[in-house]
Amino acid sequence: EPVSGDWQYIGQAIPPDFNDIMILTEHIELGLIGRDAERNTFITFIRDGQEAQNRQYRFVLFTKDGNILEPDGHVVLGEGKRLEEKFTFSAPFITRQLKGFRFQSRSLPPSGIENISSQLQKSIPVFDFETIIEEKTGVNIFSTSKEELKEKLNSYGVEYNPTIGFWRLVDTLWKVVRKDLSGPGFLVGQPVQLNPLPKRLKEDSRKVAQMQIVLAGSEMGNGYTELNDPIDLEERFREQRVLGEQGDEEAHDHDETFIEALRYGMPPAFGFGVSERLFSVMLDRPIRECVLFPLMRPIN
Repeated sequence: EPVSGDWQYIGQAIPPDFNDIMILTEHIELGLIGRDAERNTFITFIRDGQEAQNRQYRFVLFTKDGNILEPDGHVVLGEGKRLEEKFTFSAPFITRQLKGFRFQSRSLPPSGIENISSQLQKSIPVFDFETIIEEKTGVNIFSTSKEELKEKLNSYGVEYNPTIGFWRLVDTLWKVVRKDLSGPGFLVGQPVQLNPLPKRLKEDSRKVAQMQIVLAGSEMGNGYTELNDPIDLEERFREQRVLGEQGDEEAHDHDETFIEALRYGMPPAFGFGVSERLFSVMLDRPIRECVLFPLMRPIN
């Protein structure tokens, strides 16, 4: 496979026999060869737009004296499975000097989900929540103040509810940082205040044993080691209740039934799931269209 930008020779033909090109490229259908109103020579061909999407094709003319004429104009018409491409040659030449033409192709840089796929084959970095925010903004989330967080968010022009608590401001700042992380990468070391359900890290009790997949500036998946300590979880739920009373709409509900179940016992567990954002990126569709089980409006 040639690198992007290098034209690869596919085949050539001497008019009017184009069978060799038809055989070499089954999804290519030769169109017209002629001259337009300005007496420019043109060649058209039709191809399947869904085949070889990361390749570009072109014709070059070659004369009996060995000269190669590259196209001066290129137009693509249509979309989807049927694309018509027209190549124009403005250099004047006599038809009897024409020996034939060559068909070439080259690979294009991957884009969209193809680019993401190529990135996934590389080594994936790990982003520590505390470290990446400090690197990008200069703010240490464990030593900063609520006022400093607001000043930093104001400097970025971010709109936020001024009544939300400290840790929701931290989460808002993280959402500013993540936009510049094309990924893929693993986000770890999230503060316990942002997710009450995972276990704490043994090496740093301020953080939880959670990892999230960061891709295209957003979290695409979430996994963590389940907290099975009812005493610790109940204390966290109390803190979440305080955050909710302060206006934090994302604060976790106090689930007394779950705590009661934990008192009976729960084995170690880990879970991971992907979000609708992943399908949105893969399909290039709005997130609303990628929710697997959307909530339906009541009939009445």
